[in-house]
Amino acid sequence: LVVPEVLHRRVGAMVDASSPGLPVPAGRGQPVRWLVLTVMFWLGLTQTMAWMTFTGNPDIFRSYYRVSKGSSEMIQDWLLNAGPITYLPMAPLVAGLTNRIDRVWSTVLAGAALTAAGTIVRLLPSAVGMSESTSITVLAIGQALNGFAGPMNAVTPPIIAAIWFPPEERTLATSIVFSIQAAGPALGFLLALLVTTQHHFTVLLVGEAILGVTVTLAWMALPKLPRIPPSISQGLRGAGAVAAASTPVTRRQWVSFACLMTAGGLLNGVFQGWSNTIPTQLEGVLPGALLKWFSFIAGMACVIGSLTVAVVTRVFKLECKLKLTLLCTISLQFAGFTLFTVLLPGSPPAGVSASGLVLMFLIVLGSVANGAMSPLVYELGAEISYPSSEGLSGGVFSWLLNAFALVLLVVLPLVPSTMDGQLMAATCLLGAGLVAVVQERYGRQEADRDGVLMDGKGP
Repeated sequence: LVVPEVLHRRVGAMVDASSPGLPVPAGRGQPVRWLVLTVMFWLGLTQTMAWMTFTGNPDIFRSYYRVSKGSSEMIQDWLLNAGPITYLPMAPLVAGLTNRIDRVWSTVLAGAALTAAGTIVRLLPSAVGMSESTSITVLAIGQALNGFAGPMNAVTPPIIAAIWFPPEERTLATSIVFSIQAAGPALGFLLALLVTTQHHFTVLLVGEAILGVTVTLAWMALPKLPRIPPSISQGLRGAGAVAAASTPVTRRQWVSFACLMTAGGLLNGVFQGWSNTIPTQLEGVLPGALLKWFSFIAGMACVIGSLTVAVVTRVFKLECKLKLTLLCTISLQFAGFTLFTVLLPGSPPAGVSASGLVLMFLIVLGSVANGAMSPLVYELGAEISYPSSEGLSGGVFSWLLNAFALVLLVVLPLVPSTMDGQLMAATCLLGAGLVAVVQERYGRQEADRDGVLMDGKGP
């Protein structure tokens, strides 16, 4: 990283130390940033998509790997649910590694390599002709490798955004990279539905392996860091300086950070677990053919929300009103999920119900709002905790998300099915309460507005 000799927002220019006297407009990023974002998107898409490969056609999966029905059900449960289990011990490690910006590139590369290795390992049982027990073991290892790569994609969205993008594009970049968390499983589910023969299954597995290797090589070809930091806040951090204009993080603000992360992790984790029960709740209300596509529809709704909120934030200049925007997304979730619960046939109050399409619309509304919420949690968390690395907000948020999802897997079977919707509505209320007490702080924006760096030694 070349540290600019002068970073001063008030004069509106940065001077590249490698080309003395050459002014570079402050707040502009290099064109290669969009290529970095594209490759990062495909890296995450490959990793998350691979989780849904085995869920769509259990019969084809069983015959392809030559496993018995009982073993097939066991291994499929592992292949689907191992993600949160392998994620939890890795997320803190990844957050620590990305605390320094010079480690971010290699951390993402490690995740890409693990994903590629996992997709290749899954080909071995059929290619080599292994026994049932060996096939199960090898499949578990392949999926675990992919699971360990998860944090390297989920922790890094706000870091990639901060390293490569100017302040006005950071939320958009975070939203695009984060949207893979919903787009990957949705696409994986769609592809699994299209598999009808063992040949299709082979093509899918080989295609995912080729994609994993290709995007890994593509990431290796990218530069590790931009030639010039795209913002003053990033330049100050890269130089090891402290921004004079950025006030220190107080104890009260660290409490706010904890409340924000807890709210985001709770809402997103509970939603991920609860949404899996919705097709069961809508049986007899919507056609079975439509319910089969529910996971894809809900996933794409989250993607739309994630991308839309970035545009809304920029158009309406809400970069310093992230808490208000976040509360709006939670309110929309509460409205959608509460109305769904009340209008679902058979739910109290008696005699109040709605058509299947209305219920589906309410779920899509809540899913869009949930997708819009997550990039805001990432970005506001990064602002509150600056000058700490964005890996802190990414790591804590994603760790709590998976932890709450695991807790719900244990708790949900104990909750009467008639109360599933009430559980989600109550979660929205609790999340809104936690966000309401958050004290906003925009440390990066303060540094971008008022920070000064002279000769790489600070102000």
